[in-house]
Amino acid sequence: MKQQGIGLGLGLGLDLETMTAQDVVDRQLQAYNAHDLEAFLACYSPTVMVALHPGGQILDEGLEALRLSYAKLFTECPHLHAHITRRITSENLIIDEEEVEGLVDGPSVRSIVMYEVADGLITRTWFVE
Repeated sequence: MKQQGIGLGLGLGLDLETMTAQDVVDRQLQAYNAHDLEAFLACYSPTVMVALHPGGQILDEGLEALRLSYAKLFTECPHLHAHITRRITSENLIIDEEEVEGLVDGPSVRSIVMYEVADGLITRTWFVE
């Protein structure tokens, strides 16, 4: 059975089975930068786990926890925007170095984020400390 994805309001029914891991992470980034919470969440598995690496501290577990965290972030940071400065890809793992602007604390920050993708959805995300 094929899963159909969200087209970020563009009227596109994306076939999750044919999307690469990079496609999924790019779609997630587009939704993040648009502050489109529903399109952002549609990129994640219902059992998503977000954690710090290497410490392992879990930040969010499941879509509802992710919804609460990012709804708050998008509200508190209306100018939030991330730009990929460097990327490493493999079949199901994407590692991005990002420059994030528009945070409450002021200047832009660089962060490293790892995404694991399965069946067209992000299953795990790690923020490198």
